Amino acid sequence: MTTPAIIGSIAVTNFNTSNSGTNINLPAGITTGELLCIDVAFENDATSGSITDWSKPLSTNDANYTNFALYRKDADETEGSTVSLSFNDNGKNATARAYRMDGVDLAEAITYGSTAQGSSSPANPPSVTYGWAGDTQVFGFVTGDDVSINGNPSGYTELYDVNNGKAYMALWNKTTPPTSSPEDPGTVTMGS
Repeated sequence: MTTPAIIGSIAVTNFNTSNSGTNINLPAGITTGELLCIDVAFENDATSGSITDWSKPLSTNDANYTNFALYRKDADETEGSTVSLSFNDNGKNATARAYRMDGVDLAEAITYGSTAQGSSSPANPPSVTYGWAGDTQVFGFVTGDDVSINGNPSGYTELYDVNNGKAYMALWNKTTPPTSSPEDPGTVTMGS
């Protein structure tokens, strides 16, 4: 296998949370065998629901801060151009990024790591341990409540750094993917 990588364009949806659901844009060109990813950040005390036929491997709900949820799906070309996502709270700032990944061994259990929460700069993404060697891609994902996210963890490349109102989020990947476990991304500078 080749090293997993994001391919094509990242689809963007900036919105306010809704009990009745919001359409999240999916990327164009979805092909069977790819891993589809949706990263969502949302502020305050909202909790995100499920998306039909998608897994939700990681999520946080830390009241009054920017929360996040990650959704994943093995592509089968029946996804369409949007999916609906509802929340338990209306009118909170939210932003979503959806993208395709190629080179992912979908038969291999994917390690999603863990989360860490803090209230000061710098932010320190947690270490991730996985049980295989080689052909590995590691991502660092940070959200902030009404606070800018600046700089990259050492050795990582920024894939996006975005905000919608108070919901901020950034994603980085390792420029030279690690070949041994564990991998511990460095710190990220935050605004005030």
